Amino acid sequence: MELHQPLFFLIEVLFCLIALARADINRTGCNRTVEAGDVLANPLLTGFNKGRPYNCWFLVKPRANSAPKDVALVIVLKFQRFQWGQLVNATTCIGGNLQIYDGPTALHDSGNPGFYCGEIERSRLFISENNMVKLHFFAESYDDRYQFAVYTRQEQQQQLVERYGHHPPLYPHRRGQPMTSLSCDREFTDCRLQTCFVQSPNFPGVYPRNRRCLYHVSTRQPFIKLFTEDGEFNVDGQRCDNYIMCPLRPIGEETCPHDFIRVYDGNSESAVVIGTFCGIGRFPFSIVGTGTDLLLEFVSSAAGPLLNTGFHFNVDSWPGNVGSVFNQHMVHQPAEKSSNDSKSNPVCSYILTSASLESSGDSEGLFLSPMHWYLPNTVCTYLITGKPEQIVRVYFPTFRISKPDAPIRQPTGDCSESLTIYDGSEANPARIIKTFCDTFSKPLERKDFLSTGNALFLRFHSRVGSYSGSSINFWAHYDFFNNSQPEGIKTADTDCDVIYDPTTRTSGQWISPYNTLLYKRSADSADLKCRYNFQGNRRSSSRVMLTLYSVNMKSVTHPCADRLIFRDFKNDLTILDVNANRLKATGNYTSTRGKGYLCQLQFQMGNVSLPARVLSSTPNLLAALHIDALRSTSLYFKSSSPVFNGRYDFIHPLYICGSPRPNVTVDGVINLPQYFEDEDKVSPLICAWDFVIQRESKRIAGNETAALTLNIEVSGLLNLTRVQKISQCGDPNGNSVEVTVPGNETPLLLLCTKPERHNDFYKGIRLREGFDDLDIMKETHYQPDVNYDYIKSPGFSTSLSLFPTKLPHHKAVVIVKLNNLKTSYGVRISWSNALH
Repeated sequence: MELHQPLFFLIEVLFCLIALARADINRTGCNRTVEAGDVLANPLLTGFNKGRPYNCWFLVKPRANSAPKDVALVIVLKFQRFQWGQLVNATTCIGGNLQIYDGPTALHDSGNPGFYCGEIERSRLFISENNMVKLHFFAESYDDRYQFAVYTRQEQQQQLVERYGHHPPLYPHRRGQPMTSLSCDREFTDCRLQTCFVQSPNFPGVYPRNRRCLYHVSTRQPFIKLFTEDGEFNVDGQRCDNYIMCPLRPIGEETCPHDFIRVYDGNSESAVVIGTFCGIGRFPFSIVGTGTDLLLEFVSSAAGPLLNTGFHFNVDSWPGNVGSVFNQHMVHQPAEKSSNDSKSNPVCSYILTSASLESSGDSEGLFLSPMHWYLPNTVCTYLITGKPEQIVRVYFPTFRISKPDAPIRQPTGDCSESLTIYDGSEANPARIIKTFCDTFSKPLERKDFLSTGNALFLRFHSRVGSYSGSSINFWAHYDFFNNSQPEGIKTADTDCDVIYDPTTRTSGQWISPYNTLLYKRSADSADLKCRYNFQGNRRSSSRVMLTLYSVNMKSVTHPCADRLIFRDFKNDLTILDVNANRLKATGNYTSTRGKGYLCQLQFQMGNVSLPARVLSSTPNLLAALHIDALRSTSLYFKSSSPVFNGRYDFIHPLYICGSPRPNVTVDGVINLPQYFEDEDKVSPLICAWDFVIQRESKRIAGNETAALTLNIEVSGLLNLTRVQKISQCGDPNGNSVEVTVPGNETPLLLLCTKPERHNDFYKGIRLREGFDDLDIMKETHYQPDVNYDYIKSPGFSTSLSLFPTKLPHHKAVVIVKLNNLKTSYGVRISWSNALH
């Protein structure tokens, strides 16, 4: 028995040594709760713990009473040293691993966190999402290959600016709203600049393992834009902390077998995939969706290194709220198919019409270059169509051309992206106006591109694709202009010269150019000059009558600087250049005989300008519109009112009306119509005679006597009634007889179709005269000495006495208009001269 006592003593010592070894490997701080601020480290390696299993956890909580209860705290773990287990095939930890439980899962080991293993060569941070975190270290056979040193601390959320931004209480949902209590899925709504931070879990620290997070992101306006401010991105950039053994993975959309971010162009996983990204470095571009929603899917492998810090994206809509403008007048059309069949191409073709623009009330429409992502070999088209009489203008207020900065496929060669403008409704190579290329073209801002017809076609083509819009970046404005030709024949190679020929039409509208693009001129451009040549012939139209209903000259600084010019000499038209100084001094440009300048209708009744007539004395009349280039754009471009509006009439065929200037030195008579040679004569017939009293006629001693007596007789078949104002006529375009003195507000005699009702507002026409050879006249007053009563008899006759002192221009004009030329006897005009 005594011999066995030493043996029992040795056995007891052995058991004590084993107990000490077990106590040493688990140490006093193992499997317990610690406060933030403690340092956690692996146990010393001894002969008793070497090769034995190691299984130890630490629950880190904030220090008691270290912060107010309403202050949110996070736990920061700084891994100063970490070498634990081995990562095999980049997917499996063998020999040992670390699991980190974040938040409530730390209390009951739930949440199925992944495994960290491998080693780090520089310190790494893990920043909890909650105010507690649990670390669980496991090693199959503990030895000197297993080491860790973890410094713990606590921080207030508002101090963690990289994660929560500035003033986090003002933006409680800046990092999105959790969709469930245990998942990392988040929802972001109505994102604007700096209001949504789309981050990997535990950012800016190392992201957790074995995670799949979905981020539903939306903005109020398209196009939703995902971007980074500092550009840092690290998703599976390395699988070990050794640049030789594990080279850095560049950012790209290559194969991402482990950790990745996948971006969907929509709000569900059934939407088109824009791209799948992994790697490390500066995220080089923005991702711009086609609408208001993006879905991000973040996946981390079940096991991996304690290295990668994830991502931080901001969200905005680009550019601002242009989405509503971009689509306001546009009709989506199916895009040309991309040669890349792996993805669907976003809609990128549009039709823009003048009808939709008019219905919006806007004067110009707007469309943009592709602002969103698109695939390689994408084609975007813009078809702009107007009414048949319209032309299309496109110009670029903003135009930038650069090399592609976010290509999906790396460019090779020239012209990886291009924009071509075609004159027509399709991409016809023979109708190319201009092609812009991303490698050598210069942008042209504010230059007008015009169609010759009613359509322009723009085609954008990209061989490389883009994540964030075109390298040919533009804002384009478009509008439509009425390019229809007012009556007459436009002279070739001129802006607006027109020839009027009675063989084509004897009367019609005479109006300034419909196309107000003609008025768009720079200060160094030539003035706009439109020449109107009325070419009558003595037999069928020996006179030209122009009636001006409105003249809308808008020059204020220099009266009459913009003007209409008339000259009554065949093939002789002189237009003087604008001379503002002379204008300011004299109030007119010239006193050349035979030429008249008209800037406004000088006859007024109340606030209304009354029409005026210009009556030539020869078969030809030349008129010109002259607009000063200095004010042309500001005053007349896109003006809704024509510069002038009126009508023209080729009148007084000699074979019917006789001489336009009867000889009043002897008694005479005119019967109208005289005879018919042309049975196909188109009505109406208009004759105008100038009864000119000789200037040498003098006043008789004593009472003044009439120099000329006009006798007017009208057949009852014409059904004419005597009125005072043309507004009192039943049909202003019907048969009429008028005797007037140029400049007189009221005709001496006015007979017209019997009125059905009366209108006291005078819209009549007076004759103006100013120069010997052209009947343009300043206002005078000659009051008739007869009463204007309605004559209801079947026929009508009267005599008018003309006094020299009341004819300052020694002229009275008789104008007869007949619509029925088959009458054997219509109007008889006779005269007698009391002075011969």
